[in-house]
Amino acid sequence: MSRRGGGAGGARQQSGSVAVMPRRVEQIAVHLSEHVDYPASKREIITACSNLACFSYGDDREWLEECLENRSFRDSDEVEDALQMI
Repeated sequence: MSRRGGGAGGARQQSGSVAVMPRRVEQIAVHLSEHVDYPASKREIITACSNLACFSYGDDREWLEECLENRSFRDSDEVEDALQMI
């Protein structure tokens, strides 16, 4: 499980728009730690998440696409830090 607790949400400023963090933060954190093989690129993470229940809403996928930096990540904690999952 991730070192983060998961909360009700927050916001992140990205390229002039505000992307609201999904309410299912805890489910997303579990998925990132248990179902993504690291190191992983942004594209690999999004592909791994695309057909999961915690990303069943278009808003969640859009949030991930918008807020996740286009680079490689060593582990789920690094992804959560990049997404500011508190």
